[in-house]
Amino acid sequence: MKRILPVLMAALLFPLGALGDVAPCFRYAVIGANALYGTQAASVYERMDEQSREIGTIAPGQHLHVERVERDAGWAYVYFQQDDQQTEWIFPEDCPKGWLKTEYLVFFGYDLESTYVVTTDKPGDRLNLRAKPDADSLSLGKYYAGAVVHQLEAPKNGYMKVRSAHMVGYMDVRFLKKGMEYETNELPILTVSNSGGTGVNLRKLPQKGSEVIQTAPNGVQVTVLSVRDDGWYQIMYENEIGFARADMMTPRLKF
Repeated sequence: MKRILPVLMAALLFPLGALGDVAPCFRYAVIGANALYGTQAASVYERMDEQSREIGTIAPGQHLHVERVERDAGWAYVYFQQDDQQTEWIFPEDCPKGWLKTEYLVFFGYDLESTYVVTTDKPGDRLNLRAKPDADSLSLGKYYAGAVVHQLEAPKNGYMKVRSAHMVGYMDVRFLKKGMEYETNELPILTVSNSGGTGVNLRKLPQKGSEVIQTAPNGVQVTVLSVRDDGWYQIMYENEIGFARADMMTPRLKF
């Protein structure tokens, strides 16, 4: 038997077909437990070719295991069970296997019970992450509509303590919506363009010398979650979130 522990058991309670728009950077195929995103069934093929033999179909919200991802080609090799006959992502060795387009997958590395998406009351606005639960407190970054944060404490005095990767602060609860879906995603897409190197490092914290999580090479596109007034952006690249130097990406964004 192949046992795959779920990255999120709450996915059992939130069928993906019921979701609305999720920012593209959060719809991402990763190795391990996954599920089908969307409202229609998707075909699994023998090869990375929609003209090859169909192995079977996977229904919206159905559980599956991603064994391998060919990102450039847009395909993932998956294990599944017809009619979703499995529990806790356990698949027998002889279960159906094949290639599925990555556009149908969504990474649920989050507990939906404590997940909120940033909203705004008018286009172009951003939501401050505050150092303290106070409107006059230092801003740790301005977050775009569509960014996902995770609740750490119950709301108090109109503010909720939240986490975005390794950054923790307080947000105004009026502009947080439970779940991952938001009808207006405003997350900017930038291109890495470091003229003095081969790319840009994603660091845990917005400071030189902080641990490097990932390196995004020149020419790739990254998603911006927030901007700061000290020359750092919080970005997502290949499902990793970290802080990167603003001057190594184009175009530049206003704080």
